[in-house]
Amino acid sequence: MKITRIQKGEAPPSDTDIRTWCTACGADDQADELIATARAVDSMYLEWRRLHRSGMRKVQQNRNALHERTRAPAPRIPPVRVPDSIPTSAEPRAAYRPRVQSARGPDRGGPTFGGTGSH
Repeated sequence: MKITRIQKGEAPPSDTDIRTWCTACGADDQADELIATARAVDSMYLEWRRLHRSGMRKVQQNRNALHERTRAPAPRIPPVRVPDSIPTSAEPRAAYRPRVQSARGPDRGGPTFGGTGSH
């Protein structure tokens, strides 16, 4: 069945197939654009196959050579100061200790921050 071959990528859709699909979807106005896109994809695929006909080694060497010729030095970006300081491990402990202690209540034991408690 042709639909299955198109879905699997084994066969490209013809212009008639695309127009029929667009009509079925109520998108007749998009048929010409889809046909042009399908032709462009076919063209790109043929070009890719031509470039890779002899294998990947030559393509990779050509790309590496192009990269070496066009590589620009990385720009020097000055360090940026973060507006608020990043808290040290002691600062969050100090900020949350009163909340944890009040949640535990005065007579309820439990773990404390910093490992200084009895549990």
